[in-house]
Amino acid sequence: MRSLFPFVLLLCALGGLQPLLASAPPDGSAAEIRPATMTPAEISAHNKALDRKHPDYIRCQRAEATGSLIGTKRTCRTNARWDAAALRGKR
Repeated sequence: MRSLFPFVLLLCALGGLQPLLASAPPDGSAAEIRPATMTPAEISAHNKALDRKHPDYIRCQRAEATGSLIGTKRTCRTNARWDAAALRGKR
């Protein structure tokens, strides 16, 4: 037990447990999709092979910024994330 403690401490210090403790995406896909960091061209290329009802299909919505005549905010999420947000909003 004592010989294992320094090894675990070293792993924690180097961030070695981060990949082991990372959670899977809510829809169970292997790689997590981050639409917020994707360009519109990347989103379009990602969506080409997917049906609009697929959980990994990315939808974007534009919302007008309060107090601004020209400002808009673009929010992009997967269908699974939009559904989860809708469920949280109904609670």
